[in-house]
Amino acid sequence: MTDRRRVAAGLAAWAGVLAAGRADAASLPLVSDDGSPMRNTILPDADALRRVATTQRFGAADADVVIVEAFDYNCGYCRAAARDLDDLTRADSRLALVPLHLPILSPGSVDAARVQIAVLRRYGGDAARALHVALLEARGFVDGAKARSIAGDLGVSVGEAEIAAADGEVAAQRALAGRYGLKITPTFVIGDVAFVGWPGRPTIERFAAAMRRCGRIACA
Repeated sequence: MTDRRRVAAGLAAWAGVLAAGRADAASLPLVSDDGSPMRNTILPDADALRRVATTQRFGAADADVVIVEAFDYNCGYCRAAARDLDDLTRADSRLALVPLHLPILSPGSVDAARVQIAVLRRYGGDAARALHVALLEARGFVDGAKARSIAGDLGVSVGEAEIAAADGEVAAQRALAGRYGLKITPTFVIGDVAFVGWPGRPTIERFAAAMRRCGRIACA
């Protein structure tokens, strides 16, 4: 199944999970770059998600807008978003990205996530960020072996024991995403709103601007 079909097929299930867990679930009338309606839901406890999901953070340490992205290294839409998100967090000194590992597409995705976390633990945030973007920009299927190869190209390496030790963190992030009803990649959380799919850079910039004006991604 293609990524587009996977997202389309999963939207109803995703909304059902959220509605089942939150009887008061609400949404906003959001549209993406091309004018398409965006499935979304308001998370009453989104601040708690941002506080917990702090394993790594790219961009401003004191950001006034934080984007949480639940992603998989083999997700096509995650790959489409990767360069724009990295460029945005480098260009905007008040914006940050919190990547939340949700490796649901294959065991290889889990293995790649473990490598990335191992690099974070050994080398720190700059190396982890470079590897994160490189893995999402890689062609073809990404698994543990490919992740280690790409890491080597970037001048970093981790051993089997370090990779194995990262398994608990990857599992914890996946469980955290599940507790908040984030079941599809990519799912983004900005402010108190979660939405599925990559809407395009202009939409993200519009949401960030609205957050700064009124504290919501869509101002009344």
